[in-house]
Amino acid sequence: MTGHLTDIAGQFRARLRDDLKAAMQTRDSLTVGVTRSLIAAIDNAQAVKLENAGEPYTQRAFGSNGTETARGELTSKSLGALLEREAGERRQAADILAAHGRDEEAEVLRAEAEIVDQYRRA
Repeated sequence: MTGHLTDIAGQFRARLRDDLKAAMQTRDSLTVGVTRSLIAAIDNAQAVKLENAGEPYTQRAFGSNGTETARGELTSKSLGALLEREAGERRQAADILAAHGRDEEAEVLRAEAEIVDQYRRA
């Protein structure tokens, strides 16, 4: 069994998947997009870092799990930082769009940032 730290990200990802399913059923495209984006951001944050990318390939038998590596762990602090970064990037992009007269697109990004903030506060 993996540690409690992995469970934090796993529990949050499960919540996002439930929310994604509900948003898809109600055809809430804004929430669908945000939850998919957050799931991907968590997956990317947990991706295994390539430290030895130059190692030669080793052929293995079909079905061998010899190449499987445990995903990285996220703490509640790093998960909070990830959510803060996701909301901040959306707000920054919204400000840039608004400065160029693209107010409708900026409002969409601000609404997305608010959804991310709701997850961050929960």
